[in-house]
Amino acid sequence: MPVHLDLGSLRLSCPSTILDLALTSKASISTLSPSCSLNTPSLTDIEAGRIWLSPATNLRSHVHVTWPSDISAQQIILLNQCLVTAIRHAALWSQLNLQPSLTVKPTQCPNTCLLLVSLTAVPPSVTPKKAPTHRLSRHVPFSHLKPPEGLPHWTLDEVHLEIHISSSLPCSTPNDDSMLFESSTLLERQAGPSSPSPAELANVEHSIDLIDAALRLALTNSSSKTLSGVKITEKSSFKHLDSICPAMWGLGHLEALASRAVFLPTISHAMSNSISQRAHSMTLKEKLKEIARQECVAASSSQHTAPKSIQQAVSIRLWRLMQRRLRDPSAGKKLKSVRVADTALSLSESGQDNDDILNFEEEDERHDYSQSEGLEELYDEEDEDDLLDVECESECEDLFTDVERDKSPVDDDMLDYLYDGQHDGHDQITAAFHEDEMSSVFEEMLEL
Repeated sequence: MPVHLDLGSLRLSCPSTILDLALTSKASISTLSPSCSLNTPSLTDIEAGRIWLSPATNLRSHVHVTWPSDISAQQIILLNQCLVTAIRHAALWSQLNLQPSLTVKPTQCPNTCLLLVSLTAVPPSVTPKKAPTHRLSRHVPFSHLKPPEGLPHWTLDEVHLEIHISSSLPCSTPNDDSMLFESSTLLERQAGPSSPSPAELANVEHSIDLIDAALRLALTNSSSKTLSGVKITEKSSFKHLDSICPAMWGLGHLEALASRAVFLPTISHAMSNSISQRAHSMTLKEKLKEIARQECVAASSSQHTAPKSIQQAVSIRLWRLMQRRLRDPSAGKKLKSVRVADTALSLSESGQDNDDILNFEEEDERHDYSQSEGLEELYDEEDEDDLLDVECESECEDLFTDVERDKSPVDDDMLDYLYDGQHDGHDQITAAFHEDEMSSVFEEMLEL
């Protein structure tokens, strides 16, 4: 049974125009696990990474736009056409490795437009290059990425975006007193069908700019510099989609997660077996058992001390830590605009009439694009040897530390000690100095 999430609402305005925009965002998630369906996750659980939320195979995004009531029917047709063209040719789909398929649904109100955008994940095409010097590959496949056993798994099925654009000026009719000073030529132009006036074209441009800002804010926390002069006037507990499902909406997040997840079995095995069996510190051993008890991975309390249960619990904790640590707040700045640069393209495209583009109800052809374009841009400014680097608030912060709870850094050679301990006769991990460091690591994992 699907679970509906209210992601909040916000209002936008453009100081240079008289237009305002109200956005309401909602999402639907579901799970196939009967045990997970009994515990409905909250937005806090999702943002904290306590569950694994992956995109559906074919995610349905409903975009319902209501235009101002004081515009003409011709201008509504022009707005609908420009909106469809902008979403069809949006560059952000290639950045997110998504394949869109757009359908225009009929509506009862003449000043509304309902779009159904079906999004399918497309793996980026990678050009074979010389083998990197680092043992970690940059292009680790993530098509079969799975969370550790025991971690609740949900899927993002639908996204609903309600967009309402309004004008702060009242509608004027030829019978209004204010129209006495208008020329008869202008009144005839408004009354009869003709090519769009410069004022109408400018209004279309401003409306598309507002929708572009709203869609990007729905996806990620874009900076004010990237919103083309649009200002946020009201924001009520709004959650961006990349904060609840970064695997789909976070630029580079899934690739970064896949390149590190391949090491989870090795790391968790070393931490559960070497430490639980060879460590002299009873405190360190108790922390491992407490992690297993908190995750409830064992059927009975007597099995919490088993290395297999401890390994599974450690894998879950490390996965959650990765989800949280690998989120890049600055990735939203790289997200390209939905808006087509030249909106005149929508007027003359293939010699179509203004309403031809709206006369279909079947899925549109999926446009081709360079699938590797978005992924390559993420690494233009990265160094070849920085594959494990994560943008953090402190130089001391890494995958195993949380500066919000523990300001003391953890030695990066921790795993080397674990590895050497399994092959050397004298196990350095049994030393009190290193056990104290491991104790701080598990203290942090207990607080997750």
